Amino acid sequence: MHTHSNTAEDLDRQWIDNVEVVPFPRAATPEPVFPVSHPPIRETGNTETERDLYTDIAALLDGTIPEPPAPEILQRSDGHALFYTGQVNLVFGDPESGKTWVALAAGAEVLS
Repeated sequence: MHTHSNTAEDLDRQWIDNVEVVPFPRAATPEPVFPVSHPPIRETGNTETERDLYTDIAALLDGTIPEPPAPEILQRSDGHALFYTGQVNLVFGDPESGKTWVALAAGAEVLS
């Protein structure tokens, strides 16, 4: 009579013996994460990309910076809202804490 040994150690050995190692393909020349040389800082950008890269801090220093956008979706009873229109909004918390219900209520408000 032949008995099979099915201990976890034997199963691990069987699994490891059947694993095929495939090398991960690499790019011929890796792209640098950051550019090697940085462009000079300009007071005003000539192109849309340059305007997005640089911030004029003069408005911050002289107090004329515009107010940040206010959330408008899912207003609470105290008048404050929770979500920003046209932006990616994030809801996170413990499991079963009501995140889906909050998102559904916000969606219902926007659709109504």
